[in-house]
Amino acid sequence: MVAFWNHPATVTRPGTRELRDGSRVPDPDHPEFVDQHDDLNVQPLTPEQEATFTGDVDTDRRAVQTRPGTFIRVQHGDLFEYRGNTYLVDGLVAEHYDPTTGREHHQEFVIARTIRGAGRG
Repeated sequence: MVAFWNHPATVTRPGTRELRDGSRVPDPDHPEFVDQHDDLNVQPLTPEQEATFTGDVDTDRRAVQTRPGTFIRVQHGDLFEYRGNTYLVDGLVAEHYDPTTGREHHQEFVIARTIRGAGRG
């Protein structure tokens, strides 16, 4: 299988802010960090469609792999900008290690975005 490692993307970890009741919520206007990468492999996954009581919701999902020998700062809930669209890192980030050396090899994770919101179907 041929993999292309030339897909640029930006990973942003939203900061947090405190509400009046003391609870903390994500604050994307004040990010914790912003990292740019130009060596990722991003591939489309089968779109998901969910029927809700307010209408259909379509989700664009993609699989992302880092270049072998590379780990990046990324976790569930981070924002992932790719080709002009903003996705959320969805689920766990799988970290793979080289079985012969024990060193970092690559990461795999899924990004997702809603492409048609509830009630607009």
